[in-house]
Amino acid sequence: MDLWQAAAANNARWCDLIARSHGLLTRTDRQAWTCQSRTPPLYPDAVTLVPSPSVPDLLGRVDASPGCSVKDSFGMLDLGSYGFGILFQAEWIARPASGPVMAPGPAGWRRIVGPADLARWQDAWRPDGGPADLFRARILDHDWVAVLAAEQGGQIVAGAIVTCGRPVAGISNFFARSAAAPEPWPGCLAMASSVFPGRAVVGYESGDELIRAERHGFERIGRLRVWINDPSRPA
Repeated sequence: MDLWQAAAANNARWCDLIARSHGLLTRTDRQAWTCQSRTPPLYPDAVTLVPSPSVPDLLGRVDASPGCSVKDSFGMLDLGSYGFGILFQAEWIARPASGPVMAPGPAGWRRIVGPADLARWQDAWRPDGGPADLFRARILDHDWVAVLAAEQGGQIVAGAIVTCGRPVAGISNFFARSAAAPEPWPGCLAMASSVFPGRAVVGYESGDELIRAERHGFERIGRLRVWINDPSRPA
């Protein structure tokens, strides 16, 4: 499995956990991960695991009505004829396990434990008006999931979620508040390597955040698209 495929599989596994933590029914096979009913906010209803799955089969496994979203992990699908438009495009990125060890920096990074701790983290992470109950405490029951936080002055100022698999550890939900240290990536990467050593770190970014990640040793490994069924959006 190459890094591009591994990154997609890691992300699908995380989406699966989020959906199941909300009591939803999911399915994973060689072609895709899917959820048969609408997923929680900010999460797709399907994640492709091969470049060219059967689109009719894929859409038949989800609620494909307006609002449905599909993470096209290889940027190969054309869902325009099915009423979908591109929500955003991004680049999968990877930082090799052999990359330089990062110094933690001035903010103290640690692993979140317990529901109260997770609630504090989620309050720091979520944008104004964002979902307040997206990350449920049961995600902490899985040893392959680590919710990381940086604290200064008793406040959570940066964070990320790291999901461990073979041969990668995936970083998602990375954030930094305005009060954070000037550059939180080094501390985050140092903590991720400490919790899940010996794995390439993968994720996806776009725009300025992509350039920022590249400054810290990430390389582009492939593109992705997220499609959404939105009649008002051009295909």
